[in-house]
Amino acid sequence: MIESHEQRHDHRHLAEHQRHPAQPLRTGHGPRHLPTFVSPQTVTADGDEYAVVISGFKQGGQVVRKFISPENGANSADVVAIFAKAGRPEIAITHVQHKGQVKTSQADEYVEIVNRGSVPGDISNWVLGADDPGQDFTFPPGTVPQPGRRIRIYTNQVHPQWGGFSCGKGRPIGNDQGDTAQLRDTNGNPISRFSYGTAALPTP
Repeated sequence: MIESHEQRHDHRHLAEHQRHPAQPLRTGHGPRHLPTFVSPQTVTADGDEYAVVISGFKQGGQVVRKFISPENGANSADVVAIFAKAGRPEIAITHVQHKGQVKTSQADEYVEIVNRGSVPGDISNWVLGADDPGQDFTFPPGTVPQPGRRIRIYTNQVHPQWGGFSCGKGRPIGNDQGDTAQLRDTNGNPISRFSYGTAALPTP
């Protein structure tokens, strides 16, 4: 998948710490869940104050909130951290899975959004969409991603571990050739854009 400017920007925020011990999170065989963590200490760079936010585990090329520790296997995982500006949320689209594996409906398409800030961000009634108004999804009241939290909005599936958001559409929403996903606040102001496919290619 071609990286857009939004993706490259996100990569600058990430620092992976390999083989970070996961044992303190939960003991025994089974899933390891990631609690919300924001470092109490901050650092200053170019006049801005930053905090470290733990965002997820790195597994299979994706950032996930939990992983399954194999029985009798090593109890460790790679952890992804975000260097976030202290004292404010930063909501951004970080990935669009626009070619689903479910035939015909592509119900497993999704858009991933992350709070890259160090405080919770209220996105109630914000709208995620593209050029076609029929693709719009409005976040319900009380949608407040915690620092480092990643949520996904699926075309027609519900995954509680990703927030449980679904457009409830029985047809594909994402353009397989390419498009630009946009996130707007309650006043219609653009907050984040993510171009994918041919829309992410530079203009000749």
